[in-house]
Amino acid sequence: MRNILFITLLFPAALVSYKTAYADSFPATMTGGTLQSNITMTVAVATCIVNNGQGFAQAVDMPSTSVSEVNSGTALTGEALLKVDCSQGAIQPDNIVLSVAPAGGSSIVGTSADGVIATNISGLGLKLTWPDGLPVSLDIAQPRVFPASSAVGGVWNTRIVAQPIKVTAEPFQGGGAYTGTVTVTLSYS
Repeated sequence: MRNILFITLLFPAALVSYKTAYADSFPATMTGGTLQSNITMTVAVATCIVNNGQGFAQAVDMPSTSVSEVNSGTALTGEALLKVDCSQGAIQPDNIVLSVAPAGGSSIVGTSADGVIATNISGLGLKLTWPDGLPVSLDIAQPRVFPASSAVGGVWNTRIVAQPIKVTAEPFQGGGAYTGTVTVTLSYS
């Protein structure tokens, strides 16, 4: 039986601009007159490659797990790799920002801060965490910011870890193939 966590990601472009203004000189005793300023601007696009050019859209193969493992909280996890390589760009971003929200019929279980989405099987959810164990916020207004200091050579390597869990007070009774879907939005500046 194949269990899949679908991830769809949006990739907005980022634009970085640098402005330098130069003013013609004029004497300190001058009153009135015209001052001309020349402004030059260089516009560069910070270019990043996502998952070696494959983007973020991916189906994550979740390992098979038993109903008893789901009920005991020991179900095996699956991972969605998120690699953002900005090392070849003319401009290096100061950070990358990842926002996550349920999609494709999945919904939030509990609060958005819990990082749990419902699957297509009643009573079964997926708990989403970052590699450091913190829950993935499912509120797009609460994104995860990865500063430049967390990149190695302009490359950010992270992932979303998904674990099947029961989402009701009663023991989970179901079984079968399940799906859960989130949209991850990447932005950088």
